[in-house]
Amino acid sequence: MHVLLQSSSDVFNWHTILFGEDHWLFFTEVIFRSFIMFAVAVITVRLLGRKSINQKIFEIVVIISLGSAAGDAMFYSNVGIIPCILVFIMVLVLYKLMTFLSSKSKWIEFAVEGQHLRIIENGHFIIETLEKEGLSQDEYLADLRIESISHLGQIEKAYIESSGSLSIYYYPDDEVKYGLPVFPENLEKQTHQIKAEDIYACSFCGFTDTLIPGSQHICPLCEKNYWVKAINTKRVK
Repeated sequence: MHVLLQSSSDVFNWHTILFGEDHWLFFTEVIFRSFIMFAVAVITVRLLGRKSINQKIFEIVVIISLGSAAGDAMFYSNVGIIPCILVFIMVLVLYKLMTFLSSKSKWIEFAVEGQHLRIIENGHFIIETLEKEGLSQDEYLADLRIESISHLGQIEKAYIESSGSLSIYYYPDDEVKYGLPVFPENLEKQTHQIKAEDIYACSFCGFTDTLIPGSQHICPLCEKNYWVKAINTKRVK
């Protein structure tokens, strides 16, 4: 019985529940650790690329930080609630501070959140943007299909926002051009051997041109040599 009571008192030790097993000076270390790990989280999420997270960088960092702090206090017996609450406060302060600094300095905003990038212009991909983001066109073609876009010739301009989402601006119906189809069944028919004269789109960047039979057609924008028959259907609204 004595052993049972002793073990029960160990389980419901309020000092351990609130403060953990560390000295109160550990609180100052918690503040320092919060600064370091918040910065590490921001840098890591930034390196993942905006398309990978499709959310504001600060928002995802706050979610990760708060989730980790709350989870530790829930099931680690040696982690006190007070240090975790201090982490919550520090994350909130850092979030507010970075938001304020970003609103005052474009340099800080661009360094942390990034800036919008133009990915499509005049019906074809901008190669520099694809290379900078390090992502394949397939991910963006999937986004275009979700927007009921059938080919790049319907798009005048498109931007990747800092959150990873796409902002798309369309040509009027009477100005729609021939463009690279976004449907997988069309893209699977890409070829470097042109058998009949027609309007074709580069399967990589979407550049369109009238090609004659042959196999020596190199895209002037991306220097690839695989082509797909272009289409110029109007957008379904």
